[in-house]
Amino acid sequence: MRRAVRVTAQAAIACAIASCGRSAELAEADRVLHAIDALRNSPADALDARTQLVTDLEKQEATLPESVAARDRCASAYRLLVRGKRLAERVKKGLADPRTVDPSVLSDLVDAEATIKASAEAMPACDTARADLGRRARN
Repeated sequence: MRRAVRVTAQAAIACAIASCGRSAELAEADRVLHAIDALRNSPADALDARTQLVTDLEKQEATLPESVAARDRCASAYRLLVRGKRLAERVKKGLADPRTVDPSVLSDLVDAEATIKASAEAMPACDTARADLGRRARN
């Protein structure tokens, strides 16, 4: 009888330890997913808020390969998007008065377009990594 109680207790402890590990993984995945979703759902024209959300995402601690991939890919894609949109705003302001157009506006325009294009090219990797992390969190 004592042996059965000891084996049952050991099994319970092993299950608790395994459950705690899974719980930490779930918590990590949830934190990263939440940070990504907050960024994705933020207003597109709120660049200061999006910049802060990208920084918040970059600061998320991650050890799971799926969490690291989602964090890094999405932060990179959105950082490019914000940078491109800021450049586009600068171009728009620079073209507001045709009498005072600075030649650097053309350079900013080229940079804005290239940066936004790079962001668009990086977004599918973000979406895939986020989906992979979501599946990991559900399983």
